[in-house]
Amino acid sequence: MGILLLPAAALPHNRKNWRETTAEENREAVIGLIRDGTLQGYLAHLGDKPVGWCNADPRVRMTTTPDYEESDAVVISSIMCFVVAKEQRRKGVSRRLLEAACAGFAAQGMTAAEAYVPNGVRGDAKNHAGPLSMYLSAGIERCRECCDDGDGTIVLRKNLA
Repeated sequence: MGILLLPAAALPHNRKNWRETTAEENREAVIGLIRDGTLQGYLAHLGDKPVGWCNADPRVRMTTTPDYEESDAVVISSIMCFVVAKEQRRKGVSRRLLEAACAGFAAQGMTAAEAYVPNGVRGDAKNHAGPLSMYLSAGIERCRECCDDGDGTIVLRKNLA
């Protein structure tokens, strides 16, 4: 399996809530943002076939991170979500994408990688941020809980410096 880094900038979730659109609309929007060079992430592929995606970018470019002050936000990266082809789930694709994102962030000079996992979610679609167990087993630790968003999001962090 190969992992590719795709180009960067802010995803406009602050203009349109992705939960109010269909999977096909979201897919087309992401494809357009990648083509335009306005979305960074990692693409996992088997041969010529894409099998997974991780939306990962510096925190200051993200529009949907939990709302809390961070004095060094400019050097913190965010891992927002994963999409893995159904036939490739539970085969380590997300884990490989997570490892690639952390390595890529470190190479960019970022000091920390954050992830935001809703507490207690079940099911593949609602677990798009990735399972808490995956992060914990990768050495990414609980940092804080942000409860103002209604879902008790757990903020996880890994020091990269």
